[in-house]
Amino acid sequence: MDLLAWLFIALGGGVGACLRFWLSQIFSKAIPPERFPIATLIINTIGSFGFGYSFSHMQNPSFAIIVTTGIMGGFTTFSTFAVENITLLEQKAYLRMISYILLSVGLGISAFLIGVRVH
Repeated sequence: MDLLAWLFIALGGGVGACLRFWLSQIFSKAIPPERFPIATLIINTIGSFGFGYSFSHMQNPSFAIIVTTGIMGGFTTFSTFAVENITLLEQKAYLRMISYILLSVGLGISAFLIGVRVH
């Protein structure tokens, strides 16, 4: 892969991270993350759909890598998912934690599959 592709992936990662931050601010105002981490759940679901769609429908492999690795990689976040689960665990909010884990995994996989199948 050439230097230009690396630069585009880095730029895409920055775009994805900024989109994640912006959406996180919007959703966190509606439902504070300590009540339920809805922002990360929605962002990771959208990202899974975007990754699935890009992965299966983009004809240009270089552009697909920029979108999947760059934008979607910067947009979604597993580390925030982990921290939010630890926070729920420390709050002894076991049902919310289990719900969040199951919803995140289930919606993520479902959104990816929908993204693959959308025409």
